[in-house]
Amino acid sequence: MPLRSINGLGAPRGGRRPLIELDTETRSAIESAQGVIDTEMASMAWKRSLETPPWDEKPVWIHGDLLKSNLLVQDGRLCAVIDFGGVGIGDPAADVVPAWSVFTKVGREIFRQALGVDDDTWNRARGYALHQALMIIPYYPQTNPEFVTMAKRTVEEILTELN
Repeated sequence: MPLRSINGLGAPRGGRRPLIELDTETRSAIESAQGVIDTEMASMAWKRSLETPPWDEKPVWIHGDLLKSNLLVQDGRLCAVIDFGGVGIGDPAADVVPAWSVFTKVGREIFRQALGVDDDTWNRARGYALHQALMIIPYYPQTNPEFVTMAKRTVEEILTELN
């Protein structure tokens, strides 16, 4: 299958569709998580994410799936990144998702400063992190409960940040 070319580079599109295109499925996932997460706060967080303008700059290379399970750590340091199935070019916000899926508040602040992330990218990334976690929660409760626990933690980090 040929790669979908972006601006003639022959590079695949990476990351997620714009947040507004994820609205229906995200709201449905929020509804299905009733009793599992604070759905009222999750709805407010999602609505806030939708207020952020979509990425309209030149696409950049991204991994696209930097969840904790794809980051290998040894002796407290990142030593490898795995699972390059989503690599491509797109919105850099896709690779800021670890701010919530990996870090707590202090680590998140250090991560943001190290990357120099602007407010719009940060807000889109929060929306992508929320969307991804919400998709995991109803899909894996029987087959991968540890993944669901990680996703619920991500939602909690997002909601804590917004309080």
